[in-house]
Amino acid sequence: MGNLLLYGFESDCSSLNYLIIDPLESYVLSELQRKMSEAFRVFLIGDDDSLRSLPLRRYERMLKADPKECLPGYAGKRVRYALVVLELVNRKPEKIIQTQYSYLSFDAEGKIDFTEFEKQARLVMEVVGSLDSKQKHGRIIFVGHRFARKRFQDLYRWTPNPELEAAIVEAALGKA
Repeated sequence: MGNLLLYGFESDCSSLNYLIIDPLESYVLSELQRKMSEAFRVFLIGDDDSLRSLPLRRYERMLKADPKECLPGYAGKRVRYALVVLELVNRKPEKIIQTQYSYLSFDAEGKIDFTEFEKQARLVMEVVGSLDSKQKHGRIIFVGHRFARKRFQDLYRWTPNPELEAAIVEAALGKA
């Protein structure tokens, strides 16, 4: 039976969701899956805009708080990182589907600081929760989600300069 890769992460942000397809369609879909799939690249960005590739499996283990996984060189720091989603054709990077520019905070041992993750999650819930309250009551308009989204962008996202973005694209596509 063939599997079709769907976009999105499970709640632990470590593995992709799959949809089981009808066996009659499995041949066509398995050929599609063999030829086209997705891959992820993670890059830590230094203060001097240097790139350090972080293997996805190691990043996943760090997100799962594996006690063996740490980056002592980043202990106590807040580091810019880029998470790049690639489309693969015949197992080769073809194009970039999406890039997320965020920050990773590390504790004193060089492990991911989950208190920062919790703060980020609370702010995301504030954005999502207030989307339900876009209603109007007379002359009152609820705009809390706009302020929460702006705070989220200001605190947890960054924008690369054109040179750095080009370097990330080249590294992600394997051209660097």
